[in-house]
Amino acid sequence: MTPEEFVKKYLFDAVQSQAATGVPFMVTLAQAALESAWGEKAPGNNFFGIKAGTLWKGETQFLWTHEYKNGKREKVLDSFRKYISPSQSFADHGLLLKKRWPKAFNFCDPTEFIKSVQNDHDYQYATDPDYVMKIQTLVNLLSKIIIKLEF
Repeated sequence: MTPEEFVKKYLFDAVQSQAATGVPFMVTLAQAALESAWGEKAPGNNFFGIKAGTLWKGETQFLWTHEYKNGKREKVLDSFRKYISPSQSFADHGLLLKKRWPKAFNFCDPTEFIKSVQNDHDYQYATDPDYVMKIQTLVNLLSKIIIKLEF
């Protein structure tokens, strides 16, 4: 799907998540775009690459992913959350950020928010050392698309 189609399809879910949790909708949309390759790779409607973990009570799926360990990119098999719909994935993403990265909510600006998620807590959202830059780039692109589409 094109970036424009992605925005048309998922902007409402991102805005709903912001209303419910306070996560800036541009962060949500940018993370969903990056993690799902513009909606093309969201198995089990998991648009954010959210792992299942031991506390997750919902359905799971084992998927291959890439992680950075000691500066090296490695392919690993891990357990990920599975959702019944994209909307459920977007809602859960917001709840997860609110719970695990509370310091980020001191920032409304999408760039400062994602920097805080990656740098101000005991654990990061992503292991990719370029994650913040990738999200910033996508926020800029998504802003232009939203203006162009007159949302």
